[in-house]
Amino acid sequence: MYNGFMLLLRKKIKSLSKTEQLNKSIKQNKRLFIKLAIAIGTCVAFLMFLLILRASSVAASEFITRTISNVLVSSIGILTSIIPVISLAEILIFGGVLLLVFGITLSILNLKDRKFTLVLKRFMILVIIAISCGSYFIITTGFSYNRADISNGITLSDSVPRGEEINSIANFFMDDFIYVSERMERDKNGLTIVNYSFFRLGEMLRNEFRRLDGNPYFFMHTPRPKMFINTWWFSTVGVAGMAFVPTGEGLTNSMPPTVGNIITMAHELAHTRGVMRENDADLVAFYILVTSSNPLFRYVGYMYSIRHLGTAVFLGNNLDTELSNAFFTRWPREAETDRNSVWLWWRNYRNANPINRAMREVGNFFNHIYLILSGIREGTGNYGNFPDGHETTEERDPETDRPIVIPRYNHVQRMFFAIYEAIHN
Repeated sequence: MYNGFMLLLRKKIKSLSKTEQLNKSIKQNKRLFIKLAIAIGTCVAFLMFLLILRASSVAASEFITRTISNVLVSSIGILTSIIPVISLAEILIFGGVLLLVFGITLSILNLKDRKFTLVLKRFMILVIIAISCGSYFIITTGFSYNRADISNGITLSDSVPRGEEINSIANFFMDDFIYVSERMERDKNGLTIVNYSFFRLGEMLRNEFRRLDGNPYFFMHTPRPKMFINTWWFSTVGVAGMAFVPTGEGLTNSMPPTVGNIITMAHELAHTRGVMRENDADLVAFYILVTSSNPLFRYVGYMYSIRHLGTAVFLGNNLDTELSNAFFTRWPREAETDRNSVWLWWRNYRNANPINRAMREVGNFFNHIYLILSGIREGTGNYGNFPDGHETTEERDPETDRPIVIPRYNHVQRMFFAIYEAIHN
């Protein structure tokens, strides 16, 4: 008992001495601040090293993503997936904001009491924590923005089909689109009825992503999809989903129509598997959905991707608008109703009041800045960015007298070609 009392006494004396030390001037605490300054300098140097390495070398980015990032994100993803509802990402984000506000308020009060040493120490520790978190973010997430092309993970065909060949490919998938569309159960407004809970859909989609296991381009673990707790806030700022890779979590906004949630959920899961460029995450989501044996998943996948095959018909037939228009007329009307319902939901929510419109613009602005700082030059323009095109030759088609063009197919079109070739070969 005596030893315990003496131990408590020593701790109390030490605590009092620290408090007394912090009440002294900054000059009198020179050694403390030199140590903190050295720590800040070390953290900054390490962060700068990571940023320069990421920007200068695709090979280094690919290596770090496949090894260090993979292990870190997969390990923490296993832990955060144990809890199906609570989002550690949201707790960290909103908790961090609250702590920052509290710290600023407390520092203002300390400044009024002329406790400059205490405020400076608190500020320098905050800088160390912020820079360290930035370094962890770069290691787990940042390098994935500058890694090798997605064709190293998703098979893309090198063939350049034209004429009847491209028409056959496009109509093959359109036939399946019509087939799965007819199998959907619909309400009186023609909208698809999804008889699965959010969490059941998440587990089903998680199983689909396990088909990527063994492919070294992707992270080892597929986390459990989660919904935002503060859905009203993320709806207000226009966020349909978010992958917070440092905690291995993919979050989806549960408020919009479910058919929109499925594509969002797949997109965010692609991020958590190490695919950070937005158009690449779109491509992985398309691939997972349209190659699924589940009619609902294929239906949603086609709904958001098959338009690229209509463009392929146009390019592969010497810019024949009649053939491409004929292809698009086969698009199931019910699917158009479903997709419009998602668009209308977001439009109506955004236009509900001036605050919602303003907050959405703010959200888009910061997302745009974040993507640019991550090395994506087009920012939010990277979403759905799949440019295709053609080169015009001097030859002319003897039947139509149109100039013969050589198509330049995009990643989505080449993905469909590869799937078609795998099925038919």
